[in-house]
Amino acid sequence: MEKKYGRIYSTLLRRIHKGTYAAGTMMPTERELTEEFDVTRNTVRRAIEELINGGYLYRKPSSGAFVCEQPVARSLQRLSVQNDKELKDRYQKITTRIVDCHIFSQADAHKEMLGLKSNARVYHLRRIQYGDDKPIVYESIYLPCEYFTKLGKDELEEPLEKIVKTHAKFSCAKRHTKIVVEAKASTKQLSSYLELAIGQPLLRMKMTVTANKIPYYYYTATYPGTEYDFLVE
Repeated sequence: MEKKYGRIYSTLLRRIHKGTYAAGTMMPTERELTEEFDVTRNTVRRAIEELINGGYLYRKPSSGAFVCEQPVARSLQRLSVQNDKELKDRYQKITTRIVDCHIFSQADAHKEMLGLKSNARVYHLRRIQYGDDKPIVYESIYLPCEYFTKLGKDELEEPLEKIVKTHAKFSCAKRHTKIVVEAKASTKQLSSYLELAIGQPLLRMKMTVTANKIPYYYYTATYPGTEYDFLVE
């Protein structure tokens, strides 16, 4: 029984990964799977339940089991959504909405982290990236004015890599990147940005970049926790 259940589970999972059963579509019925694999209905039911527990399927009352939208695997080394092949393959249109961008000079914890003086001037850019009009990620970016020249309004939607390359003073410097990934629950503000219920799981990537051992810029990206897997390459 265990061997048969495992075989069915593995076969159905491969079909989900290959797209044979597309996201949002209904799985074959228990009766159809029972006939295909020549097993009892209890064996099929156990395989389906394990796929549900693993986040691959969900059940609709009085309807059946349906395929979940699978998480996108993203490399931690890729910053911009606009340059991510996996996301471009998933979404037909990727757009950006600027929440705000301003220069501040008051004392701030992010300045201390970047080793800046309390009166240093820093750009703070906040924006949301959308895939087919659905929020993908909320970004918060701190760029010290000491190291970055004036940002044009039309550049604020550009990939972060391009902004850094265009305006940075340390274009040829040796860089070091420190990345921290944390899980957290969605706050009221983040829920409004990402169109989630308050308390939903989130994944936040925090990145500090140094150039020639000098703190350079700080970047955070907050993703819906059920949408992405992150890869360490």
